Amino acid sequence: MRRSNERSDLHTRLDELAATKLAPQDRDEGHIVRQDLMILLDDVLRHRLTVVHAGAGYGKTSLLMQWLKEVQGRRIAAAWLTLEEDEASPSVCLAHMFAAIAKIGYVNYDPLSGLVNFDEKMSVKSLATAFINTVAENSDPLAIFLDEFNRAQSEELSALFKTLMRQLPRHVHFIIASRWRPEIDIENFRARGDLIEVTAHDLRFSRQEVAALLASSGAHLSELELHRLTDRTEGWPIALQMARMWLNGDGQKARLVSDFSGRTTDLTRYLSEQVLSALPEETQSFLMQTAILDRLNGDIANALTDRRDGWLMLEQLYERDLFLVPENDDRQWFRYHMLFLDFLRDRLQRYGAEAIAELHYRAADWLAGHGMTRAAVHHALKAGDYHLAARLLSDAGGWRLIMDGRINMIRSAIAGFPDAIVREYLLLSLAKAFLLVKDGDVKSALDYFHGLEKQPTWSAQEAIDYEVVAHILADYADEAMPLADIERVKKLRQRIHKNDHVLHAILADSLATKYYEYGSFKQALEACDDAISHYRVLRSLYGEVFLRFTQAKAHLAQGRLDDAEQILRGTEKELEVRFGDGIDLSAHTSIYLAEVLAERGLVEEAAKRLRHALPVAEQSDGWYELYATAYSAAAAVAWAEHGLDAALAALDRARAMARERHLDRLLLLADCQSVYYLFLSGRTAELPSYVPRLRQFLAVSIDLPSHRSVCLTAASLAMIHIAGKDYDAAEDTLTPCVTAAETNGDICQLIMLTLLQAAAASAAGRTEAAARALDKAVRDGLFTGILRPYLEHGRRLKPVIEAILHGGSSLPQDRYRDNFLRELLRDLRRLEKRQDSEGIVLTSAELAVLRELDHGFSNKEIALKLGISPNTVKYRMKSLFAKLGVSQRAEAVKVCREQALLSNNPAD
Repeated sequence: MRRSNERSDLHTRLDELAATKLAPQDRDEGHIVRQDLMILLDDVLRHRLTVVHAGAGYGKTSLLMQWLKEVQGRRIAAAWLTLEEDEASPSVCLAHMFAAIAKIGYVNYDPLSGLVNFDEKMSVKSLATAFINTVAENSDPLAIFLDEFNRAQSEELSALFKTLMRQLPRHVHFIIASRWRPEIDIENFRARGDLIEVTAHDLRFSRQEVAALLASSGAHLSELELHRLTDRTEGWPIALQMARMWLNGDGQKARLVSDFSGRTTDLTRYLSEQVLSALPEETQSFLMQTAILDRLNGDIANALTDRRDGWLMLEQLYERDLFLVPENDDRQWFRYHMLFLDFLRDRLQRYGAEAIAELHYRAADWLAGHGMTRAAVHHALKAGDYHLAARLLSDAGGWRLIMDGRINMIRSAIAGFPDAIVREYLLLSLAKAFLLVKDGDVKSALDYFHGLEKQPTWSAQEAIDYEVVAHILADYADEAMPLADIERVKKLRQRIHKNDHVLHAILADSLATKYYEYGSFKQALEACDDAISHYRVLRSLYGEVFLRFTQAKAHLAQGRLDDAEQILRGTEKELEVRFGDGIDLSAHTSIYLAEVLAERGLVEEAAKRLRHALPVAEQSDGWYELYATAYSAAAAVAWAEHGLDAALAALDRARAMARERHLDRLLLLADCQSVYYLFLSGRTAELPSYVPRLRQFLAVSIDLPSHRSVCLTAASLAMIHIAGKDYDAAEDTLTPCVTAAETNGDICQLIMLTLLQAAAASAAGRTEAAARALDKAVRDGLFTGILRPYLEHGRRLKPVIEAILHGGSSLPQDRYRDNFLRELLRDLRRLEKRQDSEGIVLTSAELAVLRELDHGFSNKEIALKLGISPNTVKYRMKSLFAKLGVSQRAEAVKVCREQALLSNNPAD
């Protein structure tokens, strides 16, 4: 299906956001106050950007903590965020910054309330806009501390911060700590005098600071030893901190200081080994066995070590400052210091592969039993057991993990699995097909799915999941769906538990789309309401918005433009309030609204919306109805503003998208629309080339007479019949479509079809029949606000309009109809006057060819005279003929003379 109730990774991470990410660890670890750096704080608060960058262990976090406390002491708002790999996604980083400023009360409302069920790939610009607007609402100074920026560094995040730093108000100050110099436009800030930069050189401990640090633990070195330690460590704070803990007041160890290597890696290895070797053997074993974990608590430690005192061990390690960091204030979860963890894992390799694998098995088992699927799968893969990892994913829901926001987890896991293992688990096979279609590769998704064979061993629930995913893929692929299949979907829903809101929302959504396609608008709207009720239980505005699109399409088809526009404008405002205006959904809304505006004849506003929204839709996850709406509206706008060539160019763009996304019906729509605009322009010589493809579609769709695509295709054939002067064939083709449109209450299609009936009758010289058809078309559209089709057919039907208005037909007078037709004539005259004033615009290259053509030269002669190839002449000639609306050289010269594009004297 084109959309699922995906509870986004973003939302899941917000739920699990550790408190220590939003506040530094507030404990005394023997750190000393960096007086020389504290005096920089006044400058920090006068500059928009402060960057503290240095290698690992240089005390960046400690400095930021000291600055933070001082800022808080001055009663200045200060937010803290410790970054991790997840924040490499700009959406996640912004969301967590929202959480940080909300935690300190900088805003008096919850800025996260609009982020429920939001997809990362669609949220960056909207979240940035919302963040900027949020902090701009409060003029009080705000200092935002971002620690460990390097862990989240990415091109996308750098681009985001460049944008933020340009647009945020001056009362917002960023203080960033990173292991390397972040790429966030630092030089521009330096040039503007708006940067404070603190480097590794600035962060080195002086000899006085080294002495103070060691003294805090009772270690006192001689001046010579202190000099040696300072010199060999080059003031590297983490090495000095490790030395402090290692010495711990033991004067006997002081003599070993002179043996230390000055290289950072050697120093780290030496101190770590000395610390480890000084511990009891059982403590060493505990550290090694638990080093496979990124985070741990006493229970999982017991599972890995066969102990019962895991919590006590952790508490002892913490109290002894053995590189154990609590993740939260209540010390329920811990992690080892990163450098120490690297060392432990390096030493762990001595245990042997089998022993390490056993540890990973135990970790996977415990984590899976506690609902931590992501981590469990990670350890199963570390153990080298694809089968276990696959079973854990399958047991956790398989493809449904995509629906509740864990799409990245299952994507990365499945990408690493051999396909044979994926195929052993149905729910993973369904996930693989679903992921392919989410990536826009519809053909591969269908090929993979159709390669799955139903097995008698499947459970009843697995069989249901298989059928639901089949409908999801069919919707993405826009596969034809006989009416009987709608009943199958309804029966499938009867087998689904009433509280399985995800599956009910998916299938009700699918039904709404199918009912709309068949012109069953009442049922479509009922299905929309049903699906929306399930999405609201799931608190998914994201899912609900797609149903609003279907509602708007149904109302538009019924001629209820006001209702359609009200839904779309309301949705637009809600999306802007909740997410900003930069998400894909905003672009989609703008496309549907552009269609309504185009039907009203409001071409300029429709064009403005499409210029922004269409490129976004082309780059995002889309589906047939979205693209059909987008390119139909784009062609209508192009026709109204620039004429036939522009409309055909828009439809060529639709064909490119259709081929890229394997949407055959979009190709058909492009053909039908091309026939329409060629017919309106009078360029009928090209129309017969479309007949085989149109007839081929009708041949396989004969049992779907009420389907909107069938009516559109039949109408296209009718236009070709009219152009070929086979008026009876045109009427025969249109009549069943008119009947179906009347039965369905499809006002938009009914207007188009009856206007074509009027055109056929008029061309056949049957003025009375033409007048009746036009009368019906006008009556059907009165008071709906629909104008576009009347404007497009108006020129062709001018004689019929004049006949009705001036008594040239037997129709009784009708004040409303006649007023509409008079206004239509005025609109047509205004359009003609505008087009006349604009004239025919030719390029200088086209004019050069035209002058030589006026002299009677052949294409080859023109090519020689102008120094271009014959093919270039041919191309420019074709463009000329198209702009002039002619097909012969002599006609082109004549039109150009009439338009004063050439002198009347051929010799000129």
